[in-house]
This record gives sequence, structure tokens and C-alpha cells, in this order.
Amino acid sequence: MKLLKLETNSCPKCKELGERLDRMGVSYEVVNLDENPELGAKYPTMTVPILTIIDDEGNEIIPASERARSMEHEKIAALIERTQ
Repeated sequence: MKLLKLETNSCPKCKELGERLDRMGVSYEVVNLDENPELGAKYPTMTVPILTIIDDEGNEIIPASERARSMEHEKIAALIERTQ
């Protein structure tokens, strides 16, 4: 299991979330939906940034309701805990 951050090029909150995760020393992967639009179908979202959990094959393993947005600190902490 690993964390996945969905982002776009024009999203300032995406950068902020990445910086926060970096400061915490959290390992995560990034999918830029502008640069990889085909992955938008695999990880559909109406907003970014989104933090979710994927398995080793890249399949999302939590329901969309458990995804975390940039300011959902408790959800972010729960996702990090599940992948550590």
C-alpha cells in the first residue's frame, strides 16, 4: 500500500499538500492529471489535491469517501497511518 496524491499544474493547494507531506517525511507518489489525463479515468475526482491509497498494482483500495483533500487534516493523518 502507498499514498497517492492527485494534482494538477495550476493547483496551489496541491503544492502546499506536497510540501506538508515532505516536511513530515511521508513517502507518496504523485499523479499529475494535466500530464496524465488517462489516469483521470482511473482515479476520477472533481477536485484536487486528493490523497488516497493504492495497492502495488496502482488500484485504489479505499472508497472515494475516505479520500482526503488538502485541509482535511484528520483524514490525511488516518491515511498516512494506514500506509506506514
